[in-house]
Amino acid sequence: MFGPVFLLLVFAVGGWLVYRQFQQRPPASHSQSVINSSGIPYPDFFEASLEALVIADSQGRIRAFNPAAEALFGFVAQEVIGQEVVEVLVPQALRERYRQGFARYLATGESALFEHRVEFSVLRADGEEVATEIALTQVSRDGEKYLHASLRDITERKQMLKTMEDALASLESTNWQLRAQAQKRRLVEEALQASEQKYRSITESASDAIITADQWGNIITWNGGAERIFGYTLREITGQPVQKLMPEGYREAHNNGVQRVREGGAWAVIGQKVELYGMRANGETFPLELSLSSWKLEEETFFSAFIRDISDRKVLEDKNHRAFVFRIAISALLETGLETLPLEKQLHVALNIILTVPTLAVRTEGAVFLWDGQRQKLVLSSGRGLGEESLPSGGEMVLGGCGCGHGVKEGRITFINREGGSGGGRADHFGLAGNYYCVPIRSREKLLAVMFLAVADNHLRDSEEEAFLTTVAITLASLIERRGIEEHIRHLANYDSLTNLPNRKMFEDRLERDLARARRDRKDLALLFLDLDRFKAVNDTLGHDVGDRLLIQAASRIQGCLREVDTVARLGGDEFTVLLPGLSQREDAGQVAAKIIQQLTIPFDLEGNTCQIGSSIGISFYPMDGDNPQILLQKADMAMYAVKKKGRNDYCFFSKELQKYS
Repeated sequence: MFGPVFLLLVFAVGGWLVYRQFQQRPPASHSQSVINSSGIPYPDFFEASLEALVIADSQGRIRAFNPAAEALFGFVAQEVIGQEVVEVLVPQALRERYRQGFARYLATGESALFEHRVEFSVLRADGEEVATEIALTQVSRDGEKYLHASLRDITERKQMLKTMEDALASLESTNWQLRAQAQKRRLVEEALQASEQKYRSITESASDAIITADQWGNIITWNGGAERIFGYTLREITGQPVQKLMPEGYREAHNNGVQRVREGGAWAVIGQKVELYGMRANGETFPLELSLSSWKLEEETFFSAFIRDISDRKVLEDKNHRAFVFRIAISALLETGLETLPLEKQLHVALNIILTVPTLAVRTEGAVFLWDGQRQKLVLSSGRGLGEESLPSGGEMVLGGCGCGHGVKEGRITFINREGGSGGGRADHFGLAGNYYCVPIRSREKLLAVMFLAVADNHLRDSEEEAFLTTVAITLASLIERRGIEEHIRHLANYDSLTNLPNRKMFEDRLERDLARARRDRKDLALLFLDLDRFKAVNDTLGHDVGDRLLIQAASRIQGCLREVDTVARLGGDEFTVLLPGLSQREDAGQVAAKIIQQLTIPFDLEGNTCQIGSSIGISFYPMDGDNPQILLQKADMAMYAVKKKGRNDYCFFSKELQKYS
């Protein structure tokens, strides 16, 4: 006889305890990792937040007011920006308390509201006071302190709480009367019936699903929230097994748990909030949060479940997780830029980072092509997952041969969809015949490179994914530009700015290197010291510009007389040096010197000015003349001056006689 009465009583108390547990959850912490000049953390999140967000400066003036705040307070942001919080948003009765708290915060930097959510009444534009839950945190930016207030309208929640408290009070009163006055059972039952109606109205108005099942796991009660979430009516679901609401993978564990409780054992999920998946009437699975309790009535076990659909929350969590992973990937790319790696190695590391981002729907195939502006071609710099047979001929292709030429020229990311008919082109020949992203890497309208990333055949365009790839392109553009600047600086440090030949520093490095190799291989090394004859006269009569053009052409002619392993350097002025490693006989150096002299004797046409010069060349040998760079250079210089004394335009080997009479 008491079965329905106690069932309702336990069910109501269980619902109350779950609700209070949910209300007492600790507040979420507030990140301060991304703050703009107005003190706004995560500006995009600030605008999109469903909570009212208000930011005030250290003077108590409103600095930012998001759309949710406009909806809560009834003000447009422009109406309140710059005004004091206390004058606009705080009810008259609370203003003195607010001012005292704010003054204490300015004096000590502390507030009782920090990192706690408390109830606080605020004032709307129409003069109405609204009950809210507020969390306050402090952020510093450029020496300025900001207070971030996050507010949530709890009017409906307080009304619901009051209703449930009234219902609980009524049930408690009825229960007391039942124990104290057994003789008035009929009156108590009538009171319980009235309470039952009130409780049913509460459960039916709840947005969460409230389900009761018997000890065999069959559903016996089902509220409107459950009907909305799962899609079954009460008539359709009553008497059906709870497993009907679960995907296949959860059913066995559920049956085992019910069996343990029925036999007097424990079930780990009872009394805990757990996240799992449910299944709607249409077969769709969705994430849910479950709070489960068990209780006995007349020796029979019952289960009460409070279920919340957390699909929206999961979407937001996934979005935030994805954004976090993307930020980690960008940080990793920036860190690679700090390493002293060659550009091609750096791009290879960057490509590997991008292809292993877990939330990016790319396969393990991709490539980065650098843009050669002079030849108007894309040149393969780094590739992953591409076989030799699938690469373009010579690792090069023309712009537009990748099926996304227009996108590259316009600086936009292109998604090539084979099923949509946008595929094809040259990219089909290097392993990306399916769907892929084509990402141009540009800087100030200048194309630097193009990155290709393969995706699954059924992949669809994703705006968040493309936003990440845009950030990647900007990061890589900065990396490529910086490497280019560093390479240019290194080039200036090692090469002559006029002739682009190695300068004295690089010549000395090459001489040390070639000497070490000659010692190891026991080969000869010749060093030629070369000075242009009559160059000063050209410089003095025709000017330095003509002299510079003469030096450029002379450098080119000298280089044309040498092998790939040889080195020609400009030491300064009209002095050049030549290294000839690996010679088999002394006469080979003489032949090279004679060829250089012959080439430099040919008249130079310098934009209307015809000049004829010559050259004097001195030659020293390792190991015959020494094994020290300075000694070899000194002896070649002595031999060159011997040629000058004899009449110029000739070459001379160093000999001891030259040293004797120098």
